[in-house]
Amino acid sequence: MQLTNMRLLSIGIGLALLAAACNRSAEHPGYIYFPDMTYSQAYESMTPNPVFSDSLTQQLPVAGTIPRGYTPFHYENTLTDYARSGDELENPLVATETNISQGRYLYGIYCAICHGEAGEGNGPIVQRDKFPPPPTFFNDYMMTLPDGKMFYSVHFGKGMMGSYASQLTQEERWKVILYINKLQNDHAGAAPSPDDATTAMNN
Repeated sequence: MQLTNMRLLSIGIGLALLAAACNRSAEHPGYIYFPDMTYSQAYESMTPNPVFSDSLTQQLPVAGTIPRGYTPFHYENTLTDYARSGDELENPLVATETNISQGRYLYGIYCAICHGEAGEGNGPIVQRDKFPPPPTFFNDYMMTLPDGKMFYSVHFGKGMMGSYASQLTQEERWKVILYINKLQNDHAGAAPSPDDATTAMNN
């Protein structure tokens, strides 16, 4: 009984407040019981702010800080650091089926348009004569290219390829490299074609 009375009292108070907030005059907007929801006490991001010396509400990050989840890349866009990346950087991810599958998915979005689905350098944009063909992943140079240099090239760009640092996280880049490694391993382990076998016999 007491619970029912409390509910009725709550409903009665609510109706009373609702009635009080309404005004029969069309020129009166009614009463506001929670003004902080209408008139923010906080400074909006792009508005002037007298609290800070530069009068800006939206402040720059403190010097030396990095975003949560971000890993700094301690290499410069130089030939020296390109060579250093090949010696120092190693893929931290294991070539599991899941990682390779995710790498293949990302490769299909960001890489296949130029490099081709199979890595032959014959992607759709190349076939339409809109872009010069990139090197195949299966020439002598690319087959021995260290993963660190691949990662560096994706980060900074290389030759005609621009940087993908803003599109792919560092973990995603390593997954793409795992998939490229798989393409190269499959190519290296593939049985030679009849023409290749004939050439080998003649030599």
